[in-house]
Amino acid sequence: PDKVRAQYTEQSGHEFGELVEPEEKHNGGIDFYKKRKQEHRFFRSPSGAAAPSFTDTETGIVYLNADKEGDALWNAIVHEYVHGSGADARLAELPDAIIRPYEKKYLDKAAPGYRAKLEANPKMLRKEAAAEFGQEVGTNPKLRARIRNVNPTLWQKIVDHVRRLIGTARTKAEQRIIDEFAEKVDTTKAPKQSEPKFDK
Repeated sequence: PDKVRAQYTEQSGHEFGELVEPEEKHNGGIDFYKKRKQEHRFFRSPSGAAAPSFTDTETGIVYLNADKEGDALWNAIVHEYVHGSGADARLAELPDAIIRPYEKKYLDKAAPGYRAKLEANPKMLRKEAAAEFGQEVGTNPKLRARIRNVNPTLWQKIVDHVRRLIGTARTKAEQRIIDEFAEKVDTTKAPKQSEPKFDK
C-alpha cells in the first residue's frame, strides 16, 4: 500500500520496492512468525540487503527484506519481533544507563526526516532503542556474558522475559536461545553498582 511505502521511506531513507514471495532461505523466519501469529510479508528494495526491515506501526505487520540472509536476516527477525510483540515497551523501562547508548546508535543510522521525528518524540525513540537493545541481547553472546556477570539481577529479568516471549521451544534454534539465556549467573563478579553501563 502507498501509505506503507511512504512510512517506510520516511523511516529508512530507502525505497520500499515490491512485495515478493518468500524463498527457501526464509523458512526459519516464516515458521518463527507463524507460530506466534505475527503477520508478516517479504519485500525487495532497490537498495538490496542494505535496506532495513520494518514494522507498520498501525497494523503491526512486519515487512522483512527478502535480500537479507543468515545473521542479518535473524537480526531483523528479532528486532521486528521485539516491536511486534510489544516487548519494546517493556524493555524501554530498563535503566537509562543501558538504553541511552542505543538511542544514539539508532539516531545515527536513521534517515534525516525520521531522525527529526524521533528527536521530537522521546517515547518513540526510547522504543526504537529498546528494540535495538533487544536485538543485540538476542544475537550477541558477548553482551549477554557481560550483563550476566556485571548485573545478575538485570540478567535474570532479561532471561525471564525471553522465556515469556519464546515459551516452549518449538525448534532447535529456539531451544539454543533458551539454553544460552539460562546459563548460570556468576554472582561473584557482580560489582556494587546496580545500574552499570554496557557500552561497547
